[in-house]
Formats: sequence, structure tokens, C-alpha cells
Amino acid sequence: MLTRTQWRSLLRACETSTLRALSAELDSVDRRPGGRGLDGAAERLAARLHEAGADEVELQSFATGPEQRYLGWSVERRICTEQAELWLVEPSGETLLCRQSDEPGCCLGALRSTPDEGELFEVVDVGPGTRAADYRSHRLAGKVALATAEGAEAVLLEALAQRQAEGLLLATRPGARDDGRSPLRLGPPSLFGGHRPFAFRLRAAAHERLLRRLARGEVVQVRVRLRTRMETGEAPLLAGTLRGSDRSSEQVALVASLADDESALAAAALIELVRVTSELVTRGVLPPPSRSLRLLLVPGALGSAAWLQATPASGRDLRCVLQLSVATHAGPTALEVVAPPPLHPSFVPDLLAATFHAAAAAEASEDAAPEIRRRGYQVGAPVAPFLSLGASRPALWLRAQLAHPTLAETSAEGDGARGARWLLAGLAGAAYELATLTEVDLPRLLCQSQLLGAERLVTRLARCRRDRPEPEEDTEAAVAARHALWRTEHVLQEGLRQERAVLQSCATFLGGAGAFGLRLAEAQGELDQCGQALGRAVSSELAATLPAGARLSVKRRPLSPLERRASELTVVPTFDGLPAIPSLLEDARPDDQLWLAHHVDPLANQPTGELLLAWVGDGTTLLELHDRLELEHPGTELKLLWRYLEVLEGAGIVRLEPATRTTEA
Repeated sequence: MLTRTQWRSLLRACETSTLRALSAELDSVDRRPGGRGLDGAAERLAARLHEAGADEVELQSFATGPEQRYLGWSVERRICTEQAELWLVEPSGETLLCRQSDEPGCCLGALRSTPDEGELFEVVDVGPGTRAADYRSHRLAGKVALATAEGAEAVLLEALAQRQAEGLLLATRPGARDDGRSPLRLGPPSLFGGHRPFAFRLRAAAHERLLRRLARGEVVQVRVRLRTRMETGEAPLLAGTLRGSDRSSEQVALVASLADDESALAAAALIELVRVTSELVTRGVLPPPSRSLRLLLVPGALGSAAWLQATPASGRDLRCVLQLSVATHAGPTALEVVAPPPLHPSFVPDLLAATFHAAAAAEASEDAAPEIRRRGYQVGAPVAPFLSLGASRPALWLRAQLAHPTLAETSAEGDGARGARWLLAGLAGAAYELATLTEVDLPRLLCQSQLLGAERLVTRLARCRRDRPEPEEDTEAAVAARHALWRTEHVLQEGLRQERAVLQSCATFLGGAGAFGLRLAEAQGELDQCGQALGRAVSSELAATLPAGARLSVKRRPLSPLERRASELTVVPTFDGLPAIPSLLEDARPDDQLWLAHHVDPLANQPTGELLLAWVGDGTTLLELHDRLELEHPGTELKLLWRYLEVLEGAGIVRLEPATRTTEA
């Protein structure tokens, strides 16, 4: 770890004024995917990287379109909306309901342009708009649908793809923050065949105004003005390297997206990180890092996949990936460390937490330590392209939140400036630490992760303790207690497997345990003993729940009919490439598309996507898959999981086959 003197030097070297200037430069350009402003911005950022001290700066461009595929990821050139206006036509004149230039999130997308004077459409209220019954009394050809449901994805497919409405006016969800922004988008042209619709998001006041007029039996008309263009078909990819000393072929990658709304600060922070690190190494405050620091500014996840495709040919050894996103908000500065999937646990989240705490401690005299939260892996995280079924490369997502208004501050002592300086110092220190670790650091890393691993085991078993059945004098209580014991051992075994993998990842990252192999074995043995002792303690508590004279044994409760059928099916992966599924909605069959759209909210809380596919294979049954996923995501529904796998089967990603063995009840 860095010394306190080095931390203070690092904090003093971080200049928030440079960060503000770089962020403002990115905010001033069009950063939408396929936007024309990205190419010019990437060229200016390349010059900034040279000035910051990067040894190698490469500005590349890769083609996008349906004919291009990167590691199994396909992309379709999309239509960008340059101008979008929605006007309400009234006897007294036209009233503006929303305009994209005033509210960037009001237009969810448009697949065609209109004449300069716009086009006139009648509005039809379809209620929730998520069921076939909503459309039975309406003909939507040449009209615009007004929907009020929360299932926005389902409305888009039902109203526009199935019912061929010219457009959709989607109301703000009840109770949602009305900030004029939404992650929902219309989707690629292939979803709608030859149809070319548009979609707007209405604020609550505008929605109520339309509903009142329709309730009075009036004919409601809107005028729409749209100007669109096709994406350029080329996307910039900027890479820069701060070369390491004796292990320069090994790289620690730092990634930010140029196109995302919340990544202007992230891209600026990474460039500033290169400058600060280079400056401190030049001044002799820090020794040169042994591994290379690789900076990537990419146009979204596809850019990461495109860069990865070229990486093996260049002989680079990618050791770790940190994906950064930064947003401003009204609260205090905070950092979320989103961990890798459970299939590939790593010591890196533990190291990052310790490093950022050290950065906060060095600034303790100025402000309280910012909050650092550790979150489990989130399906669809931007690190997905860096995850591979055959590699244990740690890929983490750092989500920083700075006190608002960071960019508008003129005082260097404001909360936002302190938070930005702490973020820069913590990120630079973490990257430098990962680039300088050697086998000598192995005992420290093992001890750090071992202690935190014991805490995580306690948390897992505490959940089992909370779920234990209450003592009752009947047979059902005995069955429940034995099943609780089975679940406890299941939780313990899976927890120990993950913690052993965390310890092993220390040696894997360093290229082998070498002389410290005994230390690694000792750490794993101590962790196993701690876990077994915790398991025995929970088992003793469970024994007290049994009726007098009942025998405590490990036994799962009898399988339900659905579980028994699930135990007779194996899930075989057929997807050749990365386990991520970025375009599933376009690849699925039409009926499956509607089912996915209707169940997008419950699926968001399930371990789907790349996380689910990471567990399949080697004769894994559907029931075993559900049991394992349920440990990481309590409340996983077997029926929902089964239907989702059927969707994946229809898209050619997995195959469900009869099992050669069954799970015993």
C-alpha cells in the first residue's frame, strides 16, 4: 500500500480544475451513439492523453452495422433523432407539449423524418396498452396511441410492432421521478419490420391534459415534427498506455464510455489519472509501475468487444479491468464497487475497498470519509464484454457519485471538489496498486481477503439462521428442520468455494504463488475451519427446533412436481462467444419478444443473462441451476427461470435436454 506521504502527494497532484475543463469539453459535443461529434472529441482527447504523459496513444475506428460481429455481439446501425417536437392542435392554435432540445429524454426514438411542417395524427387512448384487449375497439393505422402503463417495453412492442400505430405517447410512470430522462429507447428498425414509428415520453401534466380532452369525447390531434439521420457506421475507439517497467506486457485496463450520458466525468477522470500518475513517477514520488496501465475510451460495450477481439493478436496479457462511470447528485460523495459474477470471485474488490478507504483517511482532516458500498454483480453491467467462461480475469464496475454541482464550483474547497479529488486519488492509487503488486504482497492480500471472507460467511449463515423454522411438536417441523440443515450446508459449501476462489485469485493475478504456496494453503485451511465451525453452530441451533426424539439428518424436503421435472432437464450452452446477450430482444421469436417485454421488471431482479449462462454446462440440471442461483439471488423463481431458458433456446443460445441422472428427493 502507498505510504501516508505518498497519499498526500497524490491528493495534492489531483487538480479538479483540469477535471472540470475536460468534462466541459466532452459535455459540449454530441455524444450519442453514432453521433458526429464523437470523432472530433476523440481526436482532442487523444491530444490530451499525449500531454498527460501516455506512452502510446491510438485512435482507431471500427465499423458498426448488421454485417459486423464481435465475439458473438451483433449490432445494427440505428437511426439518430436530431430534432423532435410534439404539438397539441387546438382550435385556438397549437401548444407545444415537448421538444427534444428542451427535454433530451422526451423523445424515445424515431425511425423516419417528417416534412418541415410536420404531420398531423389523431390520438387514441389505449389505457395500459400492455394487453391485447386494450386494442380491440381501436384501429391504430395512421394514428398515435396514448398509453399509461408501467410496462413500457411491452407497450412499445404491442402498439408499434404488433398494432402498427404510427407513434406512441407514453406517460411518465406513476410515482417515478419526473426528471425528463429515461433509459428506455425505441429500439432498432429490425424490431418493426418495414414499419417506421416514433415514440415520445410525456410528463404527467401533458398526459392529464390529453386524457381530459379525450374523456369529454373530443377528437384530439397532435402535430409531430421529426428530423432523423442514419448512424455514420463508424465508431471511434481511443486507447492510451502508461508503459510498465519489468512486466509491461501485463496490463491493467481502465475503461470509460464516450457515449454514455454519465461518462463525461469518467473519461475526464481517467485522463487526469494518467497525468497524475505520470507526474508522480517523473518526480520520483512513486516508483514506475511494473505493469502497464491501459486506458480505453470506447463508444459503449461494443467498442470494448471490438478492442478485445484485437487484443490476443497483439500478445497483451490483460490482468484486470476497471470500468468507471461517474454521475453528480444532490447527496454526498459515494462509491459503489460492483463485484465480478459469483462464478469468478476475485480479491480485487477487497483491495479496492482498502485502497479507497486509505485515500479517504488521508483527507480525514478536511471532510468525513465518503461512503463505499460493495454491490453484487448486476446483469448487463458494462464489464460484460471482458467476462469469459474460460478466464478468471477480474472485471469490476466502479460507480461514483459526486456531490452536485461539481462542475459548476469555482471554489476549490467545495464538497464537490473534495469528492472529485478523493475519487481521482483513490482511483489512481488503486490502479497503481494493481500495476505494482508482486508475490511479496501475497500474505497481505491473503490476510485481507481472508478476514473479509470470514465476515461474508457469517453473513451467509446468519441468513440461514433467520430462515430457520420455529420449534413445533409435529412431523412437518422435523422435515422443515432437516431441509434447513440441508440448505445450511449448501450455503456453506458454495460460500467456501467462492472464498477459496477469492484467495486463489491473488496468486492467479500475480502469476503463481511460488514460494508463498504454503501461505495460500494455510489461508484456505483456516477459512475452511472457520466456515465449518460456523456451520456446526447453526446446525446445533437447528437441532433445537426438532421435536423430542427426532433424529437430525441432512435431507432436502420432497420435490414439488415442477422441481422434479426440472431435475430431469439439463441446460447445454450453444452460444459460441461471450455469455452476454445484448441483442436478445431482436434475436428472440416474436412471441418470446412479447413475453420478455411483459416480464422485463421481474427478470431484472433475477440472475439472468450472462450470469445465468455462466453456470450452465457439465451436465447441470435446471434444478441445480436454480438452487445455485437462488443462493446469490434469494427469491429466484424456478418457473420464470424455466420460461426464460426456453426463450434462450428459441434464440439458439442454450439447449434443454433430458438429464442422464435425476436429483434425489
